[in-house]
Amino acid sequence: MNDLRRRWVAARSSATLRVWLLTGGLAGAAAILSVRLAGFGPLFATPRLPWWGLAAIFLLAEAFPVHLHFRSETHTLSLSELGVVLGLFLASPDALVCGMALGSGLALVLVRRQRPLKVAFNVAEFALSVGTAVLAFRATARLGDAHGPVGWLAAATGAVAFGLVSVLLVTLAISLAARENRLADLPRTLGLALVGSLASASLAIIAVELIEADPRAIWLLVLPVIFWGFAFRAYGEQRRRHEHLEFLYQTMRATQTAPEFRVSVRELLVAARQLLSADYAEIVLLGSTQEEGALHSVISGGSEKLLEASTPTLNTESAIRIAAERERAILLPRGGQRHDLTPFAAERGLKDALLVGLRREQRPAALLVVGNRVGEVSTFKDDDRELFETFAAHASVLLENDQVKDQLRYQAYHDALTGLPNRSLFTERVSEALARGSEDTSILFVDLDDFKTINDTLGHSAGDDLLAAVAERVRASVDTNALAARLGGDEFGILIGRDPDSEPQAEQTAARLVDALRVPFVLHGREVQVRASIGIAEQCSSGARSADDLLSKADVAMYNAKADGKQRYAVFEPRMHMRVRRRHELGMALEQALDRDEITVHYQPIISLADTRTVAFEALVRWRHPTRGLLLPGNFIPLAEEMHLMVRIGQTVLRQACAQVREWHRAYPAHGSLGITVNLSPAELQNPQLTREIEAILDQTQLPPDKLILEITESGAIADPASTLLTMHDLNRLGVRLALDDFGTGFSSLSHLRDFPIDMLKLAKPFVDRLERDQGDVTFTDAILRLAAALQLTVVAEGIERPEQARVLRDLECGLAQGYHFSRPMDAENAERHLVEAPARRVARIRAA
Repeated sequence: MNDLRRRWVAARSSATLRVWLLTGGLAGAAAILSVRLAGFGPLFATPRLPWWGLAAIFLLAEAFPVHLHFRSETHTLSLSELGVVLGLFLASPDALVCGMALGSGLALVLVRRQRPLKVAFNVAEFALSVGTAVLAFRATARLGDAHGPVGWLAAATGAVAFGLVSVLLVTLAISLAARENRLADLPRTLGLALVGSLASASLAIIAVELIEADPRAIWLLVLPVIFWGFAFRAYGEQRRRHEHLEFLYQTMRATQTAPEFRVSVRELLVAARQLLSADYAEIVLLGSTQEEGALHSVISGGSEKLLEASTPTLNTESAIRIAAERERAILLPRGGQRHDLTPFAAERGLKDALLVGLRREQRPAALLVVGNRVGEVSTFKDDDRELFETFAAHASVLLENDQVKDQLRYQAYHDALTGLPNRSLFTERVSEALARGSEDTSILFVDLDDFKTINDTLGHSAGDDLLAAVAERVRASVDTNALAARLGGDEFGILIGRDPDSEPQAEQTAARLVDALRVPFVLHGREVQVRASIGIAEQCSSGARSADDLLSKADVAMYNAKADGKQRYAVFEPRMHMRVRRRHELGMALEQALDRDEITVHYQPIISLADTRTVAFEALVRWRHPTRGLLLPGNFIPLAEEMHLMVRIGQTVLRQACAQVREWHRAYPAHGSLGITVNLSPAELQNPQLTREIEAILDQTQLPPDKLILEITESGAIADPASTLLTMHDLNRLGVRLALDDFGTGFSSLSHLRDFPIDMLKLAKPFVDRLERDQGDVTFTDAILRLAAALQLTVVAEGIERPEQARVLRDLECGLAQGYHFSRPMDAENAERHLVEAPARRVARIRAA
């Protein structure tokens, strides 16, 4: 609702600006025309009609007009042409324009209470129309004696010019405000204006001739003028009723014959806006039960939403209750006293509104609302309320249609985004399966891995698109006798039953789904990879007696699948409960560990193979757990990723490592070129503030940027390649160097060496392990080293544990290495002792970018 309101306000602001610009243009044109007409006197010397007399005539004429309002337009007929024609004969152009501006302006402000924009537009439009009428009148009057047929023709010409120019300018203003082409309605509007102008001009001509013959005879026109006004009002009322009946008939026929219920609701809202000349129309359809919720439809300006499932706000619930208690529609006029439903109107940005409750089977069925009156009439009145009640009575017939019940029932049990059954229907079907006593019932609990990172990086719109695409793969991966559902967020459920003669399908379905989700998705032109962890709970082995119990056990199995490395499935076993409980306790402790400074850094030397000198350290995270001692990353990093704590942990490690290396630079000048490598997790790499945060840490610790090497994995980089590439270039411009970790495994691609602005390759440990046993692996490693040399990249061989491995790599001219053969990771104190004991290297640095 807030989003729709913002879009409506933006559209209204744009329309208002366009009309203000038009008003300024009209005022400027009227001013230029007035200057041109300045100095002209009245056509007749006597009698002379003063400006204040004209002001009084225009005040009365505009204070009591006849409104022919229908659908989204309102035709206003008044006796203004009478004042214009009298002024053409008996006043100067200056007096006519002045009297018109003052009299009509007072009527619009004090009596009709129009908004400032409408008052400004109408006064500017009147001024320009009057100036045009003066030109037309004077040009025609030159053809002969103003007393007689020539004068009558000139008066009619001036009145018609006034009316036609007014209609054209008003039509232009409506088209600009609504961004709609109103040319189709122009002939009818011009016809009405022509008739009204000629009728008013005829009365004015008679008045002028009577004044010329005997001023006392002017009173003879009082009755014709009154009769004319009542006649037009009666005609307008009759026409309005006839067109309303015709419109109601056509609307109800269109809604009842619409091909689907959504179209019917849209037709209903469009008709409500047109019939009541409103900018806003809304209907809230209530379900038969509380569980079915409500369907919300709104059309406002150029925005619309139809049959969206929603939970009514407190203000909406109050409006439904109050409207259901009233026999009549509720009128909230613009500028009226505060009402119990004023907060409801304000929540939607409505200045005025009409509300009515629709009933079905003696209970509230819907709330129908129109608001923000447009057109000449400034706000809704009692006549509009009666018309709205008639419209609501016809609309209630639509709600008796079984389509409404079917639509509400479907919406209550299906997910609006994916079209899959929702958690309510899924739980109901699981309960039914268990009630039948079937011990072959199984459910799969599917949770997408790291979905929040994708959602935060690409935006919620892309996240919704991804969920819809995942739902399609879930549908395609299950058998026809299985039920797939979206349980909420990024969680899906699958209910599987089997015949006694068939084999269990749960694990086959889970494996099929894991494989299906390995294929990347394409979202908004980007390739995105998402994985899933799946928990399986079988009624026969789990002993579950209810749907919630079976779901809970599948949830436990899913968390065990995540703990075992994600992108896999696990079948529930009773012992898993203890593992999940311990995992939950560890998660709570991990959050506290960040606040208690229990996250620390250990350092593993990176050695030059040429002379075994230490040229850098790799920072490795550790957790000093208060009861379990020092925990390695494998014991808590997967949990940290799941809890979205990697950004905080990464900042802690980076800050400690940079500060420590800078301290060693100051304490041991011979090691002033010592570097530090820090791993970036995929979550950190997708953090839009990463570059700014690293720059702040470097400033805080005073570490030169080229001494920091950030390690990324290819799997983390390709989660969002476009965004990652931008971040890497930003880091490169900052002066930080980049290393591609675990090269040669997983998603390694030569295109990444070409596209990514990296300075270093870290050769994965599996290649090092096979160097002594397999000549083929030596050849492959040599190829990688030669490729890196051609690209001017430094290579660090990881995981060296034996002297033979170091010898082979040295023979292959690999530059740097690390592993247990040289040193295990050490805390800061032992790492400093290692530096003191190691001989200093004169130029000990890794190649800068």
